[in-house]
Amino acid sequence: MAIKIDWLEGTIKKRPFDEVLTELKPFFSDDFTELEYGGHHYSHSAIVCGDGRVYWSPDRPEMGVHVSLPSQALAIVCGERDRLTLARDLRSMGMEFTRDDFCVDDTAGLLDLDVIMAAVRSGAYVSRFKKWLIVDNSEGGRTIGFGKRGSDSYIRIYDKAKEQHEFGHRVRVELELRRKRAQFAMLVLLDLDDPSQMTATVFGLIRSTLDFRIPSGSDETKSRWEVAKWWAEFFEFCGFVHLFIPKEIRTVEDTINWLRKQVSPSMLVAMSKLGSEGLLELASDAVPRLRPKHIAMMRGEKA
Repeated sequence: MAIKIDWLEGTIKKRPFDEVLTELKPFFSDDFTELEYGGHHYSHSAIVCGDGRVYWSPDRPEMGVHVSLPSQALAIVCGERDRLTLARDLRSMGMEFTRDDFCVDDTAGLLDLDVIMAAVRSGAYVSRFKKWLIVDNSEGGRTIGFGKRGSDSYIRIYDKAKEQHEFGHRVRVELELRRKRAQFAMLVLLDLDDPSQMTATVFGLIRSTLDFRIPSGSDETKSRWEVAKWWAEFFEFCGFVHLFIPKEIRTVEDTINWLRKQVSPSMLVAMSKLGSEGLLELASDAVPRLRPKHIAMMRGEKA
């Protein structure tokens, strides 16, 4: 079995938007149709390769150019080309990744949705997720979701054969990463000496996030329970891979930029009512709520 990149999304900043668009278009074989509207807070957008999207704002160059390539678009863009190579090319253009989806299919019958659902309901698993959801659809398909959609990590396991109206067994496991986890996961993959190690690396990321175990009546600590054989076989007995995400260091400049981008309209409305002195007095009311990180930033230190 081999892992596949099934969604790639990110933003290229600190470069002229027109220059970035010119470099991107050859990836899409000029399948680039500009729309009359934008999206995702950008003023302009284009459809690329079926369901792909590119967004930009000429009047706000600091937003950069945002590229979203779902599964269909990736298939068209890459063809027989390795998708990790595409990610490497986009990274060389300056892309910061904001979403990566990875998927792997079981066609050998190792994963049984009934067994997985029973394990979930009985708590026979170790996970960083607190929530799970099981959904049955009208066509007999089933999906088990772990985590919260839109969060930094999300796993779904479902009957891909039912979804595609296929005969036979095909159960898919998908890992969806967003924001910092998407960025750092992709950097780890791009830094591999051997691209063939991508499958084992992503397998390890999934197992470090969700691991099915065999309950032990004599030990209440799930992390010491034996790994379920069917789960270990599916992931080829790979070990855990943990992402190291450095703690974000904020400065006074970061806070000022956030105010300028997110709060400045509301500040102007408040100032129209209170005046500049009233706005300053409003800010002074926050003094009792200052935390050590705020004081550090005001002193010019890193927080």
